[in-house]
Amino acid sequence: MILSFLRRRWPETALLAALALVAIFAGLVWRSLAILLIGGVAVFAIRRRIRHLALGALLAAGLLVLTLAISVTIDLAQVSLFGPWLHGEAERQASKALERPLHIGRLSIQIARGRFIVEDLRIDGLKPVDTPFFTAKRILVDFPWWQVLSTREFFIRSVEMSDWTMQIEKFADGDNLPRLKRDDTKEPPGPKRFTTTLYYLHAYRGRFSYIDHGVWTTVARNLDIYARHDTGEYLGTASLTDGMVQIRDYLPMRTDLRVKFKVDGGLVRLPEIVLDSDGAHSLVSGQVDFGHWPEMLYHVDSRVDFWRMREIFFQHESWRSLGEARFRGTFHLFKGGHQLKGDFTSALAHVNAFAFSDLRGALVWEPHRFEVTNATARFYGGAAKFRYLMAPLSDPRPAVARWDVSYQDVDLSQFSGAVEMRGLRLLGRASGQNLLEWPLGDFSQHR
Repeated sequence: MILSFLRRRWPETALLAALALVAIFAGLVWRSLAILLIGGVAVFAIRRRIRHLALGALLAAGLLVLTLAISVTIDLAQVSLFGPWLHGEAERQASKALERPLHIGRLSIQIARGRFIVEDLRIDGLKPVDTPFFTAKRILVDFPWWQVLSTREFFIRSVEMSDWTMQIEKFADGDNLPRLKRDDTKEPPGPKRFTTTLYYLHAYRGRFSYIDHGVWTTVARNLDIYARHDTGEYLGTASLTDGMVQIRDYLPMRTDLRVKFKVDGGLVRLPEIVLDSDGAHSLVSGQVDFGHWPEMLYHVDSRVDFWRMREIFFQHESWRSLGEARFRGTFHLFKGGHQLKGDFTSALAHVNAFAFSDLRGALVWEPHRFEVTNATARFYGGAAKFRYLMAPLSDPRPAVARWDVSYQDVDLSQFSGAVEMRGLRLLGRASGQNLLEWPLGDFSQHR
């Protein structure tokens, strides 16, 4: 039956096939015209009446308008009636909420699909000349707005953000974080009328920088963040490569990182962090309290290479170190300061020709000091104790390094053999103390 119909209507069939090819492969204008003609020709082929050609075209036009409403992206700045006003109002309200200028390069919508596209977004720094606090090349929000009427929930299916940057800076008198204004006086008591849920987030090709001026800087490049809400909790992962950490004016350290996280209200819990940096491999867990920024606490378990650490923190000195140590402790960042503290152990460490076996001790790093305490080691049949202090740090006064070493019952025969004292071999045992002090960064001035 179908074949016989096609044989009788072969001119219309051929025309429909040609129009279909145009609709598939041509541009938008020719595609639209082809769809209109397809509707008219199809109805004419069935009814064989001229007036049905116009009816078919009208039906196709309705289908075309519906298709365009679903697929076409509308740039609000180009909509003459209300687009520019809506674009500007979005910038004004967001700037007012953040108490910081916010700029949107382009704001577009796909009404029927519930998609909102923001391009070239920028949140300024504290001053117009400062590096922007936040930028994003493109943000795509998938928000089926029609569901709000029946569910009373702002359900955001997904947010995809690409090519973004964020820079947080900490100064002696504050930071550059925008202050998000909230007017809780207008919120009536009892359950909220509407709730907001984000199901899926993907932020990629990002760069996050944290600069504590005069203390340390970290830059997370190639940052890729995933988060989902399909289990009733916000769970996610993040990764970065070719990052950088620099403490004061010491050499920068490359970092690569992988993180698992859970969002719990204002807390971001970090049960698993794998951090590879220059001269160290670390397993870390912790949490960040965004409600009390910059409050964060990390538990650190690191394997540290002495050779690379000497290159980073004592790059201009001639002495050398060798060996590996394990450090276990905590890093606490809080308003007004930071503290890194913990214990370290090493089976065998070398400084130049001197060997220290069973090395262990404790360290603490705070804004005004770095100190190694309770350090002990086996030293050529005897024992050694030492204390190392750098202070004052982050202070106009010049910092001084102080190394206080004591040794007991050292076998001089082992010692002279280890350091290859040519033509001389010592006998007996020795005990004593040695104190060295020098301006930080200039060991040649030690006394």
